[in-house]
Amino acid sequence: MVVYDLPLAKEVTILHPGQVVLRFGDQGTVDVGALCYLRRDSAQRRKSRAGRKVDRASFNQRRADRVGMLIGYLSEAFAHSGRRAITLRGMTHLFIGSFMDWADANGHAPVLEGEPTARAAFRDYITDLRECVLRNSISINTGARNQSCARDLLGGFLNIDDLHRGINLLRGDMQAKEHLKPPCEADQSKVLALCGALFEGFTSLCWRGGPTCAPQ
Repeated sequence: MVVYDLPLAKEVTILHPGQVVLRFGDQGTVDVGALCYLRRDSAQRRKSRAGRKVDRASFNQRRADRVGMLIGYLSEAFAHSGRRAITLRGMTHLFIGSFMDWADANGHAPVLEGEPTARAAFRDYITDLRECVLRNSISINTGARNQSCARDLLGGFLNIDDLHRGINLLRGDMQAKEHLKPPCEADQSKVLALCGALFEGFTSLCWRGGPTCAPQ
């Protein structure tokens, strides 16, 4: 595993795309090289600069060639797209962790090879996202975000301006809110106990004639 800073220096030549981890300024890294392997660890939470576990037997040379081109595209986007490092890093992480993982698990391994395979994969991906929304396994806004990321990065990489043509896209709902789970009873008890102790402490201070409560 080799960490490369974006944008890539002109003299840099990527000889082994499968070993590449890209660093997006001070916004963290993404293991892009893992895409060269068609079977990868699906865990989404990984330490910074840590690579994904891969099945070495699933290395695919055709994919590796395309990943080398994708690395070049990301470098150019980092330098010239106007997107902030945090935005591009987030898009790349989501593109790999959501769309590409889905593509490789659902018969769309050639997705990066050209327009026909990209259109087929994107169409089926949107269908799957819609079904996930209907099952309430993801929110409409999460589905719309994943859809937008896949469209922008895949379409940009393959220079397909209308990747979404003929597809009924998901539309985010600005009124929709993610419901937060209330804290557990143990955490609630700790907070209440702390508040009670603070209240008693301030009350005692005031009764003793502390500086903030002394009569005028």
